[in-house]
Amino acid sequence: MEKYDIVIVGGGLIGKSLAIALSSLNFKIAIIDSNFMKPLLSKSFDKRVSAIVPSTINFLKDIGIWNNIQRKRSFRTTYVWDQNSNGKLHFNSYKNDLGFVIENNQIIFALSNAIETRNNIKFIKSKVKSIYKKENNYQLQLDCLEKLSATLVIGSDGYNSSIRKLANISCKYRDYNQHAFVFNIKTKENLDNAIWQRFNSDSISAVLPLDNNIASIVWSVTNKLKNRLDTIPQNLYKQSFSRSIEHFFGEFEIITDITSFPLFELLAEDYVKPNLLLIGDAAHRIHPLAGQGANLGFGDIIDLLEILSRTPKDLIGEIRLLKKYERRRKFQNLMISHTMTTLDRLFKLNNETTRLIRGSGMNLINSSEFLKDKIIKISSS
Repeated sequence: MEKYDIVIVGGGLIGKSLAIALSSLNFKIAIIDSNFMKPLLSKSFDKRVSAIVPSTINFLKDIGIWNNIQRKRSFRTTYVWDQNSNGKLHFNSYKNDLGFVIENNQIIFALSNAIETRNNIKFIKSKVKSIYKKENNYQLQLDCLEKLSATLVIGSDGYNSSIRKLANISCKYRDYNQHAFVFNIKTKENLDNAIWQRFNSDSISAVLPLDNNIASIVWSVTNKLKNRLDTIPQNLYKQSFSRSIEHFFGEFEIITDITSFPLFELLAEDYVKPNLLLIGDAAHRIHPLAGQGANLGFGDIIDLLEILSRTPKDLIGEIRLLKKYERRRKFQNLMISHTMTTLDRLFKLNNETTRLIRGSGMNLINSSEFLKDKIIKISSS
């Protein structure tokens, strides 16, 4: 049985980033993932993207990844407007980028290359069959029949986390009764360095630029609207989406396939147990309307690193220590999650009083550079 300081279950965006960051602290690390593979990059833009904020950018720079990401698009402006009121928000940073829109596979490709150079990271292509708690570690039985032991097991295996289930950690679940359509478009109009988001009665439309004329679309719609959109041809689908953004970009074409996934909130009751913790979507999944999902996962990593960097190897599984991580991240993640849920509900309410208050509030914020600067600072950290 091979012994490790840390076993990370899940080799996606967060799992790989965490492994590279921990490798600089000289931990012996294993990554377990049955689908671990380096993505194939092409000239075509992938439709799964993240809007990366400055705190995440600084982290990726710190672990030596940022300059190796081959394709990224900065944005300095964000436009938000509401179908059912006159409310508008316009955030603009004239001096610095608000963030970057980056295809997830571009980040994962750079991370995969970096892992290949780390002698203290081992990848095991398998699933975890069972975990067994001993006095100060866990033993893991893998599908490939290999057995491991780890002082600290980290579940980074997504919202359907096997580690969360094997550790008997319960979670709260809220169905938004919505689906998100994801696809790329090519426009005739120049997209500039801006993100656009429009709130409608039955959907939220987000346009994230990848190039001067190519953007990734996240169109969050009610289940009722999804069922209708699923039955119509693509030309009518395109017309429906164009209406949802007030035909803002003029003529465009859909240049990828269209995929969809259900939207729900998932919050783990506990982030930690002795010698075990959850990170990223394994601990929390939120509404994508503000694009904060990946950044929350990177925030988990940053706070965890600060704690583990000051801890002797034999104590990294101590529950007292891990509770520090839980207290820091649970409050932050709950606050963001509840904010997203509240915003989603607020923009669905369309009685006259609510529309008036909502529109007036948005325009009040938009008229105050002080308030907008505060919001930018909060969203960037």
